[in-house]
Amino acid sequence: NNICFYGECSYYCSTEHALCGKPDQIEGSLAAFLPDLALAKRKTWRNPWRRSYHKRKKA
Repeated sequence: NNICFYGECSYYCSTEHALCGKPDQIEGSLAAFLPDLALAKRKTWRNPWRRSYHKRKKA
C-alpha cells in the first residue's frame, strides 16, 4: 500500500526512478517563484548539493 511519484522531464523521470515512501511517508521540498528583483532584493548562493548531468563536468 505504497504510493510512488515520478516526473516528466529529460533526466531521470521514469518509473525506474520513482520516489516512494518508507513505507508511507516521504520528505520533500517546495519550490516557489520569488518576486522580481526590483520588488525584493535578495542574495543568491550556489546550491552545495547541485547535480551535473554532463559526463565530463563535475558539479
